[in-house]
Amino acid sequence: AIIASDISEYSEIEHYHYLSTGHRNNDDMSDRGEVMMEALMARRPWWKKRGSSASGKTLDFCFERYDTAEACEGDVEDGTSRVPGVRVFNWLANSRQLHAKDLLTMNVLRFAKQHGMPKWMPETLIVRDQEKLPVMLPFIKERFEEYSIGGEGVARTMQGNLWIVKPAFGRQGMGIEMFDNYGKMADFLSDTSNYDEWPVYLVQKYIERPLLFDGKKFDLRTHLLVTSEPKFYVYPYGYVRVSATEYDTSNTDLSTHLTNVHIQIQSGADEQKSMMSFQELEEHFEGKLSFERDVFPQMITCLSQLLRASVDRLQPDLQKGRFYLYIADFILDEDLNLHFIELNAGPGTNNGLTKAFSHGFGVPYIQWCVIT
Repeated sequence: AIIASDISEYSEIEHYHYLSTGHRNNDDMSDRGEVMMEALMARRPWWKKRGSSASGKTLDFCFERYDTAEACEGDVEDGTSRVPGVRVFNWLANSRQLHAKDLLTMNVLRFAKQHGMPKWMPETLIVRDQEKLPVMLPFIKERFEEYSIGGEGVARTMQGNLWIVKPAFGRQGMGIEMFDNYGKMADFLSDTSNYDEWPVYLVQKYIERPLLFDGKKFDLRTHLLVTSEPKFYVYPYGYVRVSATEYDTSNTDLSTHLTNVHIQIQSGADEQKSMMSFQELEEHFEGKLSFERDVFPQMITCLSQLLRASVDRLQPDLQKGRFYLYIADFILDEDLNLHFIELNAGPGTNNGLTKAFSHGFGVPYIQWCVIT
């Protein structure tokens, strides 16, 4: 963490800000806060460093504005100084309502009872308690067979009958399994050892007719910022992740179906070749795909409904001055219908396209909303 002071000639008062570089819960996320802070400081050359303090371990970012030099001389180790000021935190106490897959699914299901199931939401079942599995399995089997015989939703999603089973709290593709056979899926869900690490699973109908890039599957990733007003902001310059393997529904190898960078690298893919910008994807389809016409309207509808479904549980009225950064993943089918995959917490910054986020979206937002 650092204490920085605004020495701009346009500033009538010397203001002080506490910047925490972020929590370090695991190696994967260790540099994300630092990259954001470095980019922020680079955009504000009129700032100068006043000293350092221990990093706040429980917050991603904390910005606190002080009106006097004396205000920043106290202990600010936890990022929540006793000194009165304008405080804005990159933390929503109930942020898991959006990035925990089971909680978000439950929010959407509650929303669907009043408004109908959104078209962008794949059919999803939650296996939360293995003791209730004997009750759940007949229902899962019924849904599996419904798709097998050409029932509800088949025209939109089917050319086989693939299902994906994924842990509610997993990341980087860990714990995900794919099945085209109900018996094998039931055996997996009935195996008690599978619940040692992942206590909750989602059983989800797979989108089997995706739009392909040179015969390969791809997904769309962008960044979402949610504030406690509540409002949300979508970064329109996201990126595309492409599988290194040609798409084949008869092949249940994860590298064919999961465009996750971690999975692709494990399968020997070149990370840089497996990613491209939205603009590059649009150019590849030579006018057949327009993000402005085909993608963004669906994306905004999806995210609006997700926030509407979850807003009560986020309790925005109790969290003034809070915001949170998410990653939003989507997939297009061959008819250009957008399907929601998931939200994840915290933007990665380990490659050129994701680092561009820090400069292109995160930093200007912080400057505009927090510090200006």
